[in-house]
Order: sequence, then structure tokens, then C-alpha cells
Amino acid sequence: MNTVPEFSDIQGIVRFGYHRLTAACFYLLEVADAALAREWLRRAPVTDATERDPPPQTALQVALTAAGLQALATPDDVIAGFSAEFLAGMAGNANRSHRLGDMGSSDPTQWQWGGPEAMPHVLVMVYATAGRFEAWKHEVTGDTFTRAFRVMDCLTTKDLDGREPFGFADGISQPTIDWERRETFDAIEASYREFAKRCGLLWRVQPRNRCITRVDRGGGLLNQIDRSQAVEVANHAPCGSCPQQMGGFGSDRRLFCNMRL
Repeated sequence: MNTVPEFSDIQGIVRFGYHRLTAACFYLLEVADAALAREWLRRAPVTDATERDPPPQTALQVALTAAGLQALATPDDVIAGFSAEFLAGMAGNANRSHRLGDMGSSDPTQWQWGGPEAMPHVLVMVYATAGRFEAWKHEVTGDTFTRAFRVMDCLTTKDLDGREPFGFADGISQPTIDWERRETFDAIEASYREFAKRCGLLWRVQPRNRCITRVDRGGGLLNQIDRSQAVEVANHAPCGSCPQQMGGFGSDRRLFCNMRL
């Protein structure tokens, strides 16, 4: 069984992030002409995740919403194969909005875009080096593009010179993904134990349920994940003793991101 991902069938942003491409903009689009939109998407030079040397100076990425799939006349049985969360969208469920705190002035009906009355169909992400950006953007948004889509908004960006919007250094916690699946769970565990030791934490494996448990120095339980489910951690269900599913602790990233998701 081949465990190496088909990088030619994966969009490059998943693997690279394009930090070297310091100029970018993001088009929020509605489909104006389904046939022309399908034609543009068919011909769009979308950048895949294949590693190139030297790295490309431009990149193009595309994302679709459930409403976008419908606007493109995608067959209903194909759309039905997507997850319920994707089909509902961020603003498609009142219970979800309540859990997220999207109420009052933050209610989806108040959103500039993404709410029930202003749902983009397509997101087109344009990246380039500063010297290539304008020409690349013009190439991407040619005649077919302008006739196929209505531009709801174009979100511009600014090069913050390695800083994120709050002023902190950006990218230092970026996880390294084991794309070739070379690391074993035991090797990851040993590496993480050493890391946790340096941070004053203790990790132990509970024999009964094979859970890795993170405890603080006072013995208090912080987090658990089911070791038997490590290679499928995205589908992890609590094992009974686990107080929660895998959490979002920042220092846990290396362990989680090396799992086979």
C-alpha cells in the first residue's frame, strides 16, 4: 500500500503555506454563469503540493462552499457525499451559532459576507512575490473570470515582515507534518516525553486503556488521547476514562500533527 500522498492532487497551501510569497489577495466570488465558471475552474492553473526547486514565484488556490457547488450545478448525489458540517456552513445552524457566540451584533445576519444573505460561492487565493503579483493577478482574472463570476469582495493583504497581526513573531509554532508517515508512534512518544521533561511536564501511559495522559507537576489531569486510536486521532472517541477528546493545547501540536490523520 502506497502511503505517500498524491501531492499532484493536493493544493499546495496545505503543505507549504507560501510564506515566501509575500503579496496576496483573496477573491470572494458568486457564480454569475455556471458554464463559464466551470470552464474557468477547469483551466485554472491551481498550484499543487509537489515540491519544486526553486519554489514557484506564484501560486493559485481555490475553495468552494456548498452553495458554490450547487451554483455550479454539481449533481445532488455528489453534494450529499460531503460532511453535514460543510453542507450546513458556519451560518446554517442556529445551535452552532449559539455555541460559537455568534449572537446579537455577531449574528450571521449581521456579517458583511458569509451569512445567509451573502454567502460566497468560490474563494480564489492569489499569491506571488512582490514583483510578480500584479501581472499574476491580471493573468488569473482574465476575460473568462470576469464573465463567470461576480466579485463580492477582494480581501487585500500586507507584508508584516514575519510578524502576525498582534505583533508577535509568526510561524514559530508551525507544525511539521509527517507526510511520508515515517515516524512511529513510539518514536513520537519518546521525543515528546523528552520535550515535556524539559518543560516541567510529565507524560505517562495508562496500561488499562492505553491512554497517554498529560499531568502537571501536582498530579492534576490536563489531557488524554487514546493511544490505540493514535493513527486515526481525528476520529477519536473518549475511551471512558478520558475527560475530553484531543484538545487544542499549543504545546501538544507536534504530537497531534504527526498522527496519521
